Order: sequence, then C-alpha cells, then structure tokens
Amino acid sequence: MTEDDASEPSKSEPMGAEPLPSNPGPRPGIDPKTGFSLSGPLAMVRVGRGDRGAFQDIYDAYKQDIHAFLVRMVFDAGTAEDLLQETFLRVYREAARYDPCRPLEPWLFRIARNLAVDHLRSRKRKPLAGLTGPEAPALEAEDPAPGPDACAVAREREVLLRKGLEKLRPSQREVFVLVDLEGLKYEEVANLMSISVKAVGARLRKARRRFLTWAKPHEMRLFGESEEPETS
Repeated sequence: MTEDDASEPSKSEPMGAEPLPSNPGPRPGIDPKTGFSLSGPLAMVRVGRGDRGAFQDIYDAYKQDIHAFLVRMVFDAGTAEDLLQETFLRVYREAARYDPCRPLEPWLFRIARNLAVDHLRSRKRKPLAGLTGPEAPALEAEDPAPGPDACAVAREREVLLRKGLEKLRPSQREVFVLVDLEGLKYEEVANLMSISVKAVGARLRKARRRFLTWAKPHEMRLFGESEEPETS
C-alpha cells in the first residue's frame, strides 16, 4: 500500500529490575535558581547527573499521557502499566545519553512506542473485552474528582474509542493516537516512527476516514457534550 499521495503538512491538526525512585514529596515544578521547568530537557540533564527528584517530576508530568498511549496501543491496561514502568526505567537508565537540544516529549514517546511495538510483535494482542470492565481507567477525564455521571460518560467514551481504534491498521492507529489523541506534531511523529512527514499525513488521513466511518452510529456518545440537568 503506497502512502505517497499526501500533501506535506507542517503541524498536527486537532482532533523486577531497579525500583523507580520513591516520591520525595511536593516539588514546585520550576527551578528557583534558573526559572526553567523541571519537567523539560533541563530536568533530564539533572536526571543524568543522578537527581532522582527531577526524575520524579518528569514521571509525574508525563505518566498519564504515556500510559494512555500505551493502553491504546496494546489494548490491555495491565500490560500498559508494565510497559509504563519499563519505559521510565529506561528513561532513568538512558538519561545521561539524552541530548537536551532534542524535544523531551517525542523522546519519551519513542521509548514507549518501541516497547509497545516489541510487545505486539512478541505476542498476540489480548481481546478488547478485558478493558470493558470496572478496571478500565477513564483516561480522558480531566476533572480530578468527577461525579458519578461524568465518570460513566468518560468511561463509555473511552471504551468506544478503543473499539474504534481496533478497526484501524496498526500503523494507522499509531499515527492517529500520536497526532489526534496525544497532540504531537507531524514532524515529531515522523521522527519517532522513522518515516516521512508525507507518510504521516497519508496514514493519518486514512485512519481518520476509517475511524469516522465506524464512529458515525456512535457520534452522540463519542463526541457529544454531556449535559447536566438544570436545577431550579
């Protein structure tokens, strides 16, 4: 299947081993001496020098997005959690080799992506049914303390989303998740997957077309805004 019919875009479109360091307690998120964010490239430099507190900041800043990505890649919450821990264990081990001139987020996703691909190659994916029970996390909910109705809506949307992702080819699903769900730019995804920006655009168009075709009967539940009844 050829993928060279895409126009080249410039930006994305919206749409055990060693234990990990224990939580050292609340941290401000900004280095008071430098004013730089502790969850960016500067933090990785500090991790490479043995700063476990900086590592904890990176883990806290990116764990949710990377876990969501892994769940949508391997379709199993338990496996995604294992891969998340392995991802950050590798981040910690390889911190000294990180180039601070490179964006941090794509570098983290590359490690997670490689682990997910290795897993999918080594064994068959587990069925989606394992993610539809009470243990399935509502990864899309942004409210730290949502009510029961909001939780139910978020859970239903996440289950529907995963069912839709099942309809995509693996290469299309990967691009769809990285661009439309995780918000990475075309250039970042191209570099992460070692493909051209043009190929990213082609795969994404096909993924969106297939996903939206599947999603049409579920539009209200998948995309609709939840409305709370008015109280007099």
